[in-house]
Amino acid sequence: MTAGLYMPTDWPQRVEELSARRGRPIEVLNFAVDGGGVMNWWSIITHIIAKENYQLDDCLFAVCHVDPHSL
Repeated sequence: MTAGLYMPTDWPQRVEELSARRGRPIEVLNFAVDGGGVMNWWSIITHIIAKENYQLDDCLFAVCHVDPHSL
């Protein structure tokens, strides 16, 4: 979903487009990992975001649960 795998545009990119059209452009950084979980998030936060000293206003974790019984 967030990584945009198999999608022409991921949702963070779409948010940037919509905000720019409304005259309030924002930058959305996408650190998504397809199939990522808690340890992937920890690794991204500690090894990329903290190490590179990104100054973030907000942080959003998008979690998608698939019920295996619905497959």
